[in-house]
Amino acid sequence: MVSINLIKKLRNITSLGIAECKDALVKSKGDIDLAIEDLYNKGTIKYTKSNAKKLGFVNVLLNEEKNAAVIIEFNTQTDFVSKNSQFLNFVSNVTKVCLIKKIESIPNLLTEYIGEKTVEQHQKILINQFKENIFISRLKFIQTTDGIIGTYLHSNKIASLVIMNKNNSQLSHDIAIHVAAMNPEYIKVKDIKSERIEKEKSILMDQIKKTT
Repeated sequence: MVSINLIKKLRNITSLGIAECKDALVKSKGDIDLAIEDLYNKGTIKYTKSNAKKLGFVNVLLNEEKNAAVIIEFNTQTDFVSKNSQFLNFVSNVTKVCLIKKIESIPNLLTEYIGEKTVEQHQKILINQFKENIFISRLKFIQTTDGIIGTYLHSNKIASLVIMNKNNSQLSHDIAIHVAAMNPEYIKVKDIKSERIEKEKSILMDQIKKTT
């Protein structure tokens, strides 16, 4: 027997009728998360605002040894969701799984389990609770056997990872902050194309001529 309160809760999340909510809950034996997932998979419910602006939400996690780290970009469509505790818990748990399991691709991450559900199942539940698209757009797992990793995260909007070949955690962290602040286009001088160098030289020469 499914309680009326549980049916009301599912209705508030999905905006479906009483009968549809009751049937889904009976099938899931009262598990509201499984009911949402089943309704989503059948196409009965789906996220809205599919064409809305996608807001990036970045998270970074470094292991205790500071030789492995992961950076992940999640996407929501409103600030309301990006500040919600359920979404933030999802971000935290997904990032931890990615680091611990050393996952290097989004498809592999989506099939990993958090508790009894996969990352993708947790994602679908959030999508239908908030009625907007929530997804993982980018991830990068890195590790080093010679040196240390420094990380920096600014307001979950800008993040950087730096690998140093010297065991200096403070310096690696400071450089990561500098990278996030300056947003450099190149890592090494040799990476800069000759055309770009000539262009910058030309700009500087013009500036010098104007001041002399």
